[in-house]
Amino acid sequence: MANAARERGWDYIGISDHSESAFYAGGLKRDKLLRQQEEIDRLNARLEGFRILKGIEADILADGRLDYDATVLDSCDYVIGSIHSRFSMDGDAMTKRVLAALDDPHLTILAHPTGRLLLSREPYALDVEAVLEKAAQVGVVVELNADPHRLDLDWRYCRQAKELGVLIEIGPDAHSTAALDNVHFGIGMARKAWLEAGEILNTHSADDVVAFARKRRAQ
Repeated sequence: MANAARERGWDYIGISDHSESAFYAGGLKRDKLLRQQEEIDRLNARLEGFRILKGIEADILADGRLDYDATVLDSCDYVIGSIHSRFSMDGDAMTKRVLAALDDPHLTILAHPTGRLLLSREPYALDVEAVLEKAAQVGVVVELNADPHRLDLDWRYCRQAKELGVLIEIGPDAHSTAALDNVHFGIGMARKAWLEAGEILNTHSADDVVAFARKRRAQ
């Protein structure tokens, strides 16, 4: 994945496998995540002009807690939080769940916020405006998931995020090297929402991304 990112002219890539609650997707147990981080450290020691960031896509549990404890989350350069279970919760409960996750200072990015899969799954019940307002208050980045089956956050909500001052991250949701090119769909959606480069987290340097995550964690 790192080599494929370099071939595309990128300066860095973030590795964000699923967390252990996502057993159906091969989510990483704590020990396997730590081994992955050690491997990334070894690669970074010999890579020149490129960096691999250590991330995780932690499940947002039903009560709003992030999968893994603080010690594990502290070992990551950044933390993505997302919902992969209990999609049928009512709007109030789902909104409280997401708002509670936003209170965790480890959370850097809220991924595919509405959970929609185009032409196959409707968004779950969620007060998106309330989530965006809270993200603006606490400094959480919201993902524009560039997988063409998702395109979530929708461009209309991306426009609202821009007006509230919420940073957006364009995530290719790449489960293969070829899927790194999903980022182009995300760029198109971002442009449709009138977003500019400075309003996208991953137009900034790897150091800036890590510094952003650490600053929020120190709150």
